[in-house]
Amino acid sequence: MFKKLLRAAVCAAVLSAGSFQAAQASDMSSYESIGEILILNGGVVLFFTGTVSRSATPSCHTMAGRWAFDASTPAGQAKLSALMTAYAMKKKVKILGLSACNVWADTETMNYMVLEPN
Repeated sequence: MFKKLLRAAVCAAVLSAGSFQAAQASDMSSYESIGEILILNGGVVLFFTGTVSRSATPSCHTMAGRWAFDASTPAGQAKLSALMTAYAMKKKVKILGLSACNVWADTETMNYMVLEPN
């Protein structure tokens, strides 16, 4: 039952995030553990994954391994739910960014995440 809820949360996050914008998105990270999660005023969520080495990052992204999204929207709430579930289950995640720092000035905005399969 719990796995079904987790899959539903992840699907909701991906579907509600809109199109994948593959042409504009940065490359995907490798599977990484979720580290510190910061939930800030206004719905901003910042979180860290392990040491990320990617070939394409936007110039604004100066905090390696940190990602941001807006949890004040329905899509952001679904992302937060999936992120917290993955964190609680100690699942590793892959993150794809938007190649922009729309939510936090020095941190790439997350487009979507993929949970490591069992």
